[in-house]
Amino acid sequence: MSEDLRLSVLACTDLQPEAVATPEWPTVDGKLFVRGLSGSERDEWELFLASRREDSGEWKPGTTNIRATLIVKCCVDASGTRLFADADIPAVGAKSAAVVDRLYGVARRLSGLAVTEDDAKN
Repeated sequence: MSEDLRLSVLACTDLQPEAVATPEWPTVDGKLFVRGLSGSERDEWELFLASRREDSGEWKPGTTNIRATLIVKCCVDASGTRLFADADIPAVGAKSAAVVDRLYGVARRLSGLAVTEDDAKN
């Protein structure tokens, strides 16, 4: 019985993508999806965030473009294939802050990272 349960858990598809409206980008509006981080990806994300200096609050190299970094890891097409490579982080970070915030909010919520009521609504 426990082997059946283990196999059932491992067979579950639990990273369901969610469509996000991007009217600012009309050619891709309705075609952009966000999925949550896997457990391993979330660990990597938390290590990335932990690289901020706790004593002074200053940012170490590599902790810029926080929103773009999460978006790059979570944006997928309708089939769940990741859209962006890590090398795209600066370009995604240069996009409209309104769209970046919208995508970031959905990625946070789907990854279990939402901590405020506003985050939970996105």
